[in-house]
Amino acid sequence: MRKPAILALCIAILAASAAAQMECSVVPPNICDGTKIIGMTSLSTGGSHASIPTDQANALVACCKGVEGLSVSYAHEGADIYLTSARDAHVSRVSGENGLKINGVSCGYFNNCNDYDACVFSISADRDAHISDCGNYAFTRKLCCREGALIGEELEIEQEAAAEEEQAIIPASPEEGMGNTGQNNEIAQTSKPRSIKFTPILKKFIRNFLRGGLVGSFLRIPA
Repeated sequence: MRKPAILALCIAILAASAAAQMECSVVPPNICDGTKIIGMTSLSTGGSHASIPTDQANALVACCKGVEGLSVSYAHEGADIYLTSARDAHVSRVSGENGLKINGVSCGYFNNCNDYDACVFSISADRDAHISDCGNYAFTRKLCCREGALIGEELEIEQEAAAEEEQAIIPASPEEGMGNTGQNNEIAQTSKPRSIKFTPILKKFIRNFLRGGLVGSFLRIPA
């Protein structure tokens, strides 16, 4: 085989390989000429709700092509994305009623898809999230796919925020009086000996009584 023929064959093989690279975009379902991955209600700054790819009510779909054997199946475990319901749903990386698995490629969540063939969609959070495209309205968490194994470490799934427990203030019962400051004060006050108050006349009577006896003290009490 002549060298020009070999060179032409190599160029053809490289061109075929380049043409087979996965491509994805968010388009109306009627113009998707590839595999419908997931449905979306709209594209906006806050993202949109999602639906299963076969839902006839989808306004948009993430549409991918360029890889032989590319398909989507439903999965309870190991799905690339989960939906809370079949239509008008929030999405999650963790769990949901409808899990979608992209077959024929390896996919993972990254901040960018520079080392990957295509970005399929982006999500606003790891749980209870909105979905969007990878363009003007993209979120930071992007589902990136390629033929072959994943490259790099996927974004870690954020831990679910722990519910804050409200601590109720329970008043102490009478039996727990020793633990109640107000009740301790009351007990302390009632346990003190009460002082006896004497009027000036009574004081003078007692003083004279002690000095001159009972009779003399009465005689000295002023009228």
